[in-house]
Amino acid sequence: DGSLWIGTNEAGLWHLAGQRAATRLDPPGAGMHKSVWAIHGDARTLWIGTFSAGLYRIDRRSGVSSRITEQDGLSNNVVYRILEDGQGRLWLSTNNGISIYDPATAIHQKLGRRDGLHNQEFNSSASFVDRQGQLYFGGTQGLDVLAPLQLPRRSSPARPVLTGLHVLSGDGRSGARGLSNGDIVYSDRIALPREDTVFTLDMTAVDFLAPAAAQLRYRVQGLHEGWIYPHQARVEFSLNHLPAGHYLLEVQAAGRDGQFGASRRLHIDVPPPLWRHPLAYAAYLLLVALAAWLLVRRVRATMRREREQIELLNHTVAERTAQLRSANQQLLQSNAQLEIATRTDPLTRVSNRRELQDWLARECPHLLALIEAGQPQERLFFFMADIDDFKRVNDSYGHQTGDELLVACAARLRLLCRDRDLLVRWGGEEFLLVARLAQDEDAARLAERMRASIADLPMPLDNGAALETTCSIGFAAWPLSTQWPALGDWEQSIALADRCLYAAKHAGKNAWVGVVAGPHPDRQVILSLLSGADPLQLDASVRCVHSTAVPPRFAR
Repeated sequence: DGSLWIGTNEAGLWHLAGQRAATRLDPPGAGMHKSVWAIHGDARTLWIGTFSAGLYRIDRRSGVSSRITEQDGLSNNVVYRILEDGQGRLWLSTNNGISIYDPATAIHQKLGRRDGLHNQEFNSSASFVDRQGQLYFGGTQGLDVLAPLQLPRRSSPARPVLTGLHVLSGDGRSGARGLSNGDIVYSDRIALPREDTVFTLDMTAVDFLAPAAAQLRYRVQGLHEGWIYPHQARVEFSLNHLPAGHYLLEVQAAGRDGQFGASRRLHIDVPPPLWRHPLAYAAYLLLVALAAWLLVRRVRATMRREREQIELLNHTVAERTAQLRSANQQLLQSNAQLEIATRTDPLTRVSNRRELQDWLARECPHLLALIEAGQPQERLFFFMADIDDFKRVNDSYGHQTGDELLVACAARLRLLCRDRDLLVRWGGEEFLLVARLAQDEDAARLAERMRASIADLPMPLDNGAALETTCSIGFAAWPLSTQWPALGDWEQSIALADRCLYAAKHAGKNAWVGVVAGPHPDRQVILSLLSGADPLQLDASVRCVHSTAVPPRFAR
């Protein structure tokens, strides 16, 4: 973009663009160190090498910086130069060899003298990339020439190996049930005698390609909360006076890229002492049982003369207790049946209005709080369904057939309900289904499924006949608009759904009509709608959706 990025030794990073004065950058996030020694970047990212503060990454779009240091995997926090190879990796010359960082995988690799470098410490402003992609770094011992293609992006993980086991017993003997140092290399389980107080395991990380870069970590499940990272690839791990139990030692090794491979596992079994052996606990239990038997025998000898009276009293108490328990169970069952009866329609076995009021008293405050908190905005949709020409069924087939039809319709609608939905018999041949939905389109689809469940399949009757019938549906949401959640209550939404129901009836029946808020609802328009205004006469604040062939009409 024609601008200049300027790094200083004491004044940090500066940006010079066009004719404007240079500005010092202190980006949010990790900030910026005052001593800048290397700058590398492209249109999206700026990489800054500093003296003693590691490597900074600045996102040029957001301006936020982040920092990478020795704790993250750098060879050293002094970064002299930054070069990029053909694979997008960054090669950094430092005071401790060459550090390679892959931004795509966040993998660090390190090169030192054991890898063939002449220099351990490099110089500032001493680097170059030739046309073949080879990298040149100048240091205190001359020039190092590197071929990036010869260093894979990921190195093979090192192999963790257990090389030795030393056990010191309380009597000065060593060994673990005859297990030799050679066997420990391949064994996956050892058993330590109880008298063994100290044991030491030798472990190492084997990496023939980069021995100096091999790393090791280990942990013992049940003793260590996290991994132990030793400073060397070959360590001795000692434990003493282990409590009885089963332990699992896990050892992992990493190669040059620092990625740890599969675990080498060793199961360690320490048996309990004799006084904690399962047979000892069995003996303790036997002694307790014998003492209890002797005590019971002595007590029985002293209470023999009173036994008959006590047995009679216990028998009487048991009879009265059983009678009370039976009475309580009958009372509980009666109360439960009464509670169900007061909340359930006796004919269709769906909920009644009392259950609806209690359900909405729980759901509405919770839903309103979620909407006001800006969480996923689901709303309650009220679907008012009315069986078409139900009076004709009663007149033609009798009230018994009408009752069978109501039960069959309730069963069909119940199949469409989820666990969190509620189906209510509103009265007569009207049913109310309440569902929590996120989109207006979901409401239209559910209304169509309700209509089809009644119309598409004839209703079977107890006499073996099948009666074809249809229903009309009206629906509305509460709150009608999430932008104005406090406008209107659920009773007004049910009243609006009822008006939509009669609009569907007037449009030819076997149809559904719904009223939903537009994309930019007006508060006054919503109030007018809830007060009884014709939704078709209002502006785009509300929309009328329907399945009728002709636009529905709303009665005043």
